[in-house]
Amino acid sequence: MSATSPAGTELDAVPCGWLRVADDGRILATNATLRALTGAAAGPTQIETLLTPASRIYYQVSLFPSLRLTGAMDEIYLTLRHADGGEIPVLLNMRRRADEGCSDWAVVRIEQRGRWEAELLHAKRIAEDESRASARKSEELSAAKQELESTLAELKESNWMLRKAAEVLPTCMYCHRVKGDRAQWQSAIEYLKTNAIFLSHGCCPDCTARFFADFGLDPDDKKIPTPPG
Repeated sequence: MSATSPAGTELDAVPCGWLRVADDGRILATNATLRALTGAAAGPTQIETLLTPASRIYYQVSLFPSLRLTGAMDEIYLTLRHADGGEIPVLLNMRRRADEGCSDWAVVRIEQRGRWEAELLHAKRIAEDESRASARKSEELSAAKQELESTLAELKESNWMLRKAAEVLPTCMYCHRVKGDRAQWQSAIEYLKTNAIFLSHGCCPDCTARFFADFGLDPDDKKIPTPPG
């Protein structure tokens, strides 16, 4: 099949380039769109002549082996050679015909590639800036959280100290009366009653031994005698 065979002419109206490439690198057919794209009136006969040196190496080392392995490749970036020596950046979609030992390539020229790459680079930079800003904000929030936790711990400690200070009750070292809220000295019992602290009565072991002996009572007796005075 020649590079301008009927299979190629049937696809002349397709808006993308098309070619069929044998596994040995021969170009079996092309359409008019590809020939116009590459500037070759009759179309190239070998795939190597259609590719730039870098694309040729990529095709031989990676692209064709992957195509044989998977049977299909999509959106592959390559650079084709124009007849005047210029370069044509394209995207390829490839399907292999394993039973025929060849593959079909759909070729789409990348228009305004530079603008697209600039836009992608700009978008990447914006994303990186936002990522860095997010990282800084996260660090600031973490620092603020640590500072808040430290302040809260200090407040808790201060509150504990204030509560402890409020619990200090001036007591006379001689009569054991206490200085109440109005700077009046009163008995501890009266102070506790005034401050709405509920009291119950009992007898400590020392007083039990002393008063029960004074009254001649058995300390094991459940009945507690009335204190003297």
